[in-house]
Amino acid sequence: MATTTTTTTTTTRRDAPAGGHVHGTMDATRQDKTFHGFIKVLTWSAVISILTLIFLALVNA
Repeated sequence: MATTTTTTTTTTRRDAPAGGHVHGTMDATRQDKTFHGFIKVLTWSAVISILTLIFLALVNA
């Protein structure tokens, strides 16, 4: 019975990232504005839903 051993080595270079992207250099201002807009809409939707439920409870709907 023969035994085979396979050795795999992986080397990564930090000075040459794949695709030329360097972590932390992306301009994320559009993503920040979109996220804050989403949170604002979500907050207003929650407030309107809660107020609607309170109104319905008060008028015994």
